[in-house]
Amino acid sequence: MLGEVWGPLVNVNKNNFSFKDDFSRGGYCAVNFPKGENFKMIILNTVYFSTKYKNLCGDTLLDPGADELNWLKETLEKCKMNNQKVWMSYHIPPGVDIYATITDSGTCEEKIFPSWDQQYNSEFIKIVYEYSSIINSNFAGHFHRDDFRIFKNNIPISYIHITPSISPIYGNNPAYQTFTYDRTNYSLENYKTYYLKNIQTTDSAFWAFEYDFQADYNQSQISPVSMNNIMKSITRDSLYRSRYIQYYSADNPKAFPTDYINWFYNWCGLGHLTIEDYANCLCSDSTAFKK
Repeated sequence: MLGEVWGPLVNVNKNNFSFKDDFSRGGYCAVNFPKGENFKMIILNTVYFSTKYKNLCGDTLLDPGADELNWLKETLEKCKMNNQKVWMSYHIPPGVDIYATITDSGTCEEKIFPSWDQQYNSEFIKIVYEYSSIINSNFAGHFHRDDFRIFKNNIPISYIHITPSISPIYGNNPAYQTFTYDRTNYSLENYKTYYLKNIQTTDSAFWAFEYDFQADYNQSQISPVSMNNIMKSITRDSLYRSRYIQYYSADNPKAFPTDYINWFYNWCGLGHLTIEDYANCLCSDSTAFKK
């Protein structure tokens, strides 16, 4: 039904004829940008990958998560053959749910809470490795935090930008971001973040500028290398670490002390996207792990 309704809107420029068929499979699709024949946006439905997902509709023997990953690989292969670059957008990112891991109980290893079922998590990482040459960037949300993840295959090859949330229900200030990008190759250049200040006093709340990515992190562009540079700086430089934690909750001073105490949980999550890798990072350092 949604595919039927949204189809004419998505295909308004007559360049997305396959939307309805793709979207009707399971809420995922690949769409063209206006005047952008060499570029696609792939939108995934990551609900199927979640550890909390249960297939309770229709044939419970079906595996919609595996079907979606097969579709993704086929779609990326077509894009590669056609010399097309892509952005990928989805709600729940792969890797570890940092907040759930911090607040859970048990030993260091027992506390680790993955965002995705590990079979999908591992397969998705393999797909990103294979097609990293055409994946310009990934966008995700879900955690209500200003954050990122890095895919590494000895060197950083791709990244996920995790956007902050308009909703403040998890202790963050409402926030949004505006991006600039190169229209010739669709690589991201910069973004600026704005947040709702004085949220506790609604009569005087207003949207304020928070930070500029290039200026505050001293990077010339948004790329796997630049995000890896920031990751390194967070662990080496207390100024970068404080800045990252401040922006993490969109400048909510009440959240800062707790987030800063637990910063190592976050840092391990930035570049360790499997349970095993995350455990090797977090649990090997007993001084960083907070029981």
